[in-house]
Amino acid sequence: PYQDPHPPIWVPVTGGMTSLLNCAKHGWLPWIWESDPEKFLTMCREYQRVAAENGRPFALGENCGAVRAITIGDTYDEAFALAAATTGHDYQEYFGRFGFLEIFRNPEDDPNCRPLLFKSYEAATQRMIDKGYQICGTVDQVKRHFEKLVKCHGDGSLEWLSWNFFYQGTTPRHVQDRQLELFATKIMPEFR
Repeated sequence: PYQDPHPPIWVPVTGGMTSLLNCAKHGWLPWIWESDPEKFLTMCREYQRVAAENGRPFALGENCGAVRAITIGDTYDEAFALAAATTGHDYQEYFGRFGFLEIFRNPEDDPNCRPLLFKSYEAATQRMIDKGYQICGTVDQVKRHFEKLVKCHGDGSLEWLSWNFFYQGTTPRHVQDRQLELFATKIMPEFR
């Protein structure tokens, strides 16, 4: 960039260690899609290690971002239905067709089925929940998930969170507003 010093550089990392380690070498912020707690912690630790080797002594989670989908409801079932109608729908019908469901692939999935798609929005949503990407539930259930995530599932302090907000165009405005309000007033204050 022309600007000196240049603006921060942020890089989406959808599972590849090569991209993550390149970010660490240059001090760029990785937006990590990996949501399995052990793998996410490993990626944060590797980022920290390689950044330190390159003169950037970041704490665990510093200069790192997690990408997650979040859905909050009065009950788990309400949140799940909304997650399926939004995140599940968008991944199954659009992003998955470009291979973005591959990060949620299990060893038992048919290796010849590429790109990975599911039989329903609900099945796609359940897989994303099982893998830790889709955070879904009541305010208290979402808080319990965040207690672990903000520590990078270890002894860290996650600096950034990107909420993949899949409500625009698939839900009425009041539904979108309620998700934002619940997150801003009931969840975020506990983690500032």
